[in-house]
Amino acid sequence: RIQNAVAEKPANSSSGNTASSDNKTVSDQVTEDVLREKTGVPECDEVIDFFADQSKNQEDDIVSKATKEFVFNKIRQSFKESIEKNKGDKEKMAKNCKEYKAQLDKFKTEQDSTK
Repeated sequence: RIQNAVAEKPANSSSGNTASSDNKTVSDQVTEDVLREKTGVPECDEVIDFFADQSKNQEDDIVSKATKEFVFNKIRQSFKESIEKNKGDKEKMAKNCKEYKAQLDKFKTEQDSTK
């Protein structure tokens, strides 16, 4: 997966820079691509995308980045395992993820209104 993410990225100029034009390192971009890997249930993908979007912070240190990546991988793994267990019932997973996303949106709106 990581090799595919790197292979699909356009190469920078021949100067050998590892940062893209928006100052993301190759490692950051690969991590972001892995975090965006899909579960196969669009509603669950929205939940993972929500977490990835909310966690972006250029000032994070390496421990914070590693911790976030670990947590996202566990969430995605949990979703995939649930999808496997409920193979015949993707609608159930979609419903659960949709309800969870609604709660996330609700709390984000509340948080944003207090800023």
